[in-house]
Amino acid sequence: MKIISILDVSVNELLCYVENNFTKHPKDLVGVAVVGFYTDEEVYESKQALFDFSRTLGDRPGLSRLKRPDKDNRRKLECENILNLFGALDAVKVQLPSHVAADLQRLSTVSPDAVDIYGLAAAVQKHSTQVNSLSKQVAEQKMVPALGKLMTRV
Repeated sequence: MKIISILDVSVNELLCYVENNFTKHPKDLVGVAVVGFYTDEEVYESKQALFDFSRTLGDRPGLSRLKRPDKDNRRKLECENILNLFGALDAVKVQLPSHVAADLQRLSTVSPDAVDIYGLAAAVQKHSTQVNSLSKQVAEQKMVPALGKLMTRV
């Protein structure tokens, strides 16, 4: 059992999730899970915390700036920054603080390898809804000429 000093612990649910999944799953899938579960503010604050830690290292590896992107997909870009910095720190064997969760409800229960399955299920549901809508429209169009014939008979 590894004994950890309280000084080596950081309470951050997002970084806890990333730390526990970073080496087990492809980076892109971890990113999709993070972007789908955490808010813009949580991603930004986690990125800030990781960058603040990396600044204490002196010659810090990874990303050189902490500028918040001004784009629509800001959360995705900031998540990529987190994952890239995790990768850079891991590559040079930096001992990160242990990230823990104070609120277990704020840990995504979706494992990154299941993200594709959930995405596929959502796509199937969306297409099913579209097919049902189109079926109703086609049925209504077939009924309109039949109603016209009935009206002319009356």
